[in-house]
Amino acid sequence: MKRFLFLLSFLAAALGSAMAQTVAIPWRNISLTPTTLSGYGITDAQPLDSDLTSIAALSTTTFGRSLLAFASANSSVLYTDGSGNWVLGTTLPAVSGANLTALNASQLTTGTLPAARLPAFTGDVTTSAGSAATTLATVNSNVGTFGSATQSLTLALDAKGRITSAAAQAITPAWSAITSKPTTLSGYGITDAYTSPTVDQMVSARVVRDALYSDGATSNRAVVWTPGIRGAVAGQSITIPFEFDVPTSNPSTASRIAAFVPTATTAVFAAANSLEVLLYTSGGLLIRQLGTTTSDYRQFEWTGFRAAYSGAKGLRGAVVFTGNSTSTPTVFVQGADISANFTAATGGTPPNWIPSGLDTTVFLVGFNWPSGRLVPHAPRLGAWTASEAAEWSSTGRVPVWDETNAGNAAKLSSDFATSTGWVLTGATTISAGKLNLSASDSAYMSGSPIFAGTKYTFTVNVDSVTAGSVNYYNGASYISFATAPGTYTISFTAAATYLSGAALQSQGGNAVCDNYTLRVLGPLFRPVVQPIAIVADATTNGIAGVLTGMTPLTTRRDWVIQANTSTNGNQQLLGASPFFDYTRNVIDDWVVNNKGGSSRTISLGSASGGSQYLSGGTAAGGRNVPTLATRVIGSSTLWVNSNGTDSLQHTIRGHLVD
Repeated sequence: MKRFLFLLSFLAAALGSAMAQTVAIPWRNISLTPTTLSGYGITDAQPLDSDLTSIAALSTTTFGRSLLAFASANSSVLYTDGSGNWVLGTTLPAVSGANLTALNASQLTTGTLPAARLPAFTGDVTTSAGSAATTLATVNSNVGTFGSATQSLTLALDAKGRITSAAAQAITPAWSAITSKPTTLSGYGITDAYTSPTVDQMVSARVVRDALYSDGATSNRAVVWTPGIRGAVAGQSITIPFEFDVPTSNPSTASRIAAFVPTATTAVFAAANSLEVLLYTSGGLLIRQLGTTTSDYRQFEWTGFRAAYSGAKGLRGAVVFTGNSTSTPTVFVQGADISANFTAATGGTPPNWIPSGLDTTVFLVGFNWPSGRLVPHAPRLGAWTASEAAEWSSTGRVPVWDETNAGNAAKLSSDFATSTGWVLTGATTISAGKLNLSASDSAYMSGSPIFAGTKYTFTVNVDSVTAGSVNYYNGASYISFATAPGTYTISFTAAATYLSGAALQSQGGNAVCDNYTLRVLGPLFRPVVQPIAIVADATTNGIAGVLTGMTPLTTRRDWVIQANTSTNGNQQLLGASPFFDYTRNVIDDWVVNNKGGSSRTISLGSASGGSQYLSGGTAAGGRNVPTLATRVIGSSTLWVNSNGTDSLQHTIRGHLVD
């Protein structure tokens, strides 16, 4: 530095004494020079930087030292936008042979690595380097198929949820662990056992049921009844029970379970105003009501009936009609309502069920029945309730009111045209075809007692009621049924026996009534199978049925025949032969009840005009027990000759001799 100052002094002295001259000092002679740009005051140079040092060492084969091209548009690696900001471009120059090393993988945000660049993975899933194919590690060596309808699948899993083993396990739960178990044989699919209702039917049938067997030899085989006015159930609610062995194949001809028809030989669907309950050739249970022509009908059918009960022994059922209506009947079998299986249909101008024009001349059971067993049952006046019908079809027990008396559709009918038979109390009168009941007074129909436990139904028109009510007597007390005009139908079970007769009463005011009808509900007859071709009636109605092509199955040896005649001349009893083999039978007695007003001369024989048993005997009014000339039966028929048309009721008793 001293040298530098000396030099400057020298120069100053020289300049001061001489003219100015150019000084050329070599840079090497300058000492203490700065080592930084700022030391020299340089501002237009790039300071020393390590990155620039690295860049200076890069190869410049392709680009020389211009590594990046800068532009003001997106056409190079870097460019400046309108604000002078540097932006990374999307266009890269072609690079060949370049090796990129030490890249930060976290900066790769898009794109897909090719398989050749993939590393080798290890663990539960493994790969080979440069390949995308994966291999799943084996954790279960027990390979196979497990589980079935009778075996469950048992699995073992590790902490990662992988199946490490599998095995089949037999399904053997404890019976107590099974829920929602069935309660019926059908629920378990058992087909080789009887249901409880079937067993009940079989037991009761074996204990108390006599039956008929259809031999299949006669085309019109049947049980034939002619119920008369007691069976005039047209327009009424009725119940038709049935009981038979169901065949294992469909019948070749339509077989009548029960029918109301004009004659005993009326073909199926051949008579207007008839009612048929059939086991049809299709195997269906077919119920058909015909109208004024055979083209007019209303029917109810289950085509699957025979197949559903094929081979069932002693099957019981009932068809319940609510009379003179379009309401379909209700069908019960083996304690169940099976009506839902049926389909209703109509044709022509369909009639009501049980219309007022129903022809009830003849009642048939088992018409054209196939070979097999059936038990005859009578139609019931009155509709069984659902519980009553179910009880019958499951146990064979009929309602108590059904057992106490015989049904009678003609118990009492009065239009009050006369007062004959009526007992009137107080100021009650019958005039101008009306019953005029005074307050608290009554009218009784003598000869029409009501009996305890018996069920009755009555219909009456109440024309007027001034006050209070119109009552009926149930055997123990008066029951109110009408407080205003109208037509009333009342059913009641008598609480006690009342021999004075059915009664009407006005309570609290006057009343006017008309068209009173009283009916006894119950069986029109109660069949009793006998060892002859006659099914007797156990009720007071005395309506016998005649067998055609039917063999009785019974241990009875005694028999009874009940029949009516009213011909002036010869008339065959029942119009049929009552004996299968008359040589095996004898007559015990023959009672003739003359319901006419005159004494008649009668003969009883085994042929038309015959007098084998009685010749010219007298039948006075009332009950007669003539002395028979012989008790040995001479033929399969019984004949009566009378000299008048009086109604004669015959009761003939006899028995088998071997």
